[in-house]
Amino acid sequence: MLSIEGSCEVSVLGETTLPKSVRQRLNLAVGGLLGFRLHDQSVCLHPLTQADQRLLALAPFLSLLDAEMAAGDLPELDDPHGPIIDLRADRADPRRPIIGQVTL
Repeated sequence: MLSIEGSCEVSVLGETTLPKSVRQRLNLAVGGLLGFRLHDQSVCLHPLTQADQRLLALAPFLSLLDAEMAAGDLPELDDPHGPIIDLRADRADPRRPIIGQVTL
C-alpha cells in the first residue's frame, strides 16, 4: 500500500515546498539538491550525494561522447603507444602514465 508522508501544492510556476517531515527524513538542508526518477505515474525523490552531483555535471559531456562513439567519430591519436583509455573496448591501461593535469 502507498505510504503518504505529506502533500504539497504546485504553484503556477511549477514550484512546490516539500513538507518539513519529508525534508527532515531526507536530511535536506537549504540548497540541497534532489534527484527525480519517474515511474509510470509517480515520482521518486532522493537527495543527491556529491558523487551524484559530479556525474550530473558530466552528463552533457558523456552524452556527446556516447553519440560520437555510436557514430564512429572518435579522434585518432598520434601516440605510437596507443591511447591511455581504449574507448572502443571501454577499459584503461593502468601501466600507462597520465601526462598533463587531471582534475575532476
